[in-house]
Amino acid sequence: MPTICVFYGITVRMYYDDHSPPHFHVFYGDFAAKISIDAGDVIAGTLPGRVLAMTREWSEINRAGRIENWRRCQLHESLLDPVLFQQVAVDQFGAICWPNDADLSPDTLYADLALA
Repeated sequence: MPTICVFYGITVRMYYDDHSPPHFHVFYGDFAAKISIDAGDVIAGTLPGRVLAMTREWSEINRAGRIENWRRCQLHESLLDPVLFQQVAVDQFGAICWPNDADLSPDTLYADLALA
């Protein structure tokens, strides 16, 4: 899961091939949440109020950048390089990953297989 930003102990990440709606993952100490890009709403999880407020402000400053990050994650643009693509591995959590921090969420893979 690529790290998009780190500030004040808050880590913001996005999964490659994650499910809709467009969102990012926020980690702060023992707290974690999924935040929608469009409205800044908490989709799942919890964050302390002050952390949520700072995260929303950070996201609002460059919403277009968040949307572009989401688009690129969905397209796996960096994985189009055949040399990089061949460096695939499975991490300790069962995620398929590459050295550039690209990964495929096991939850998303399971959901896609269940629909097939």
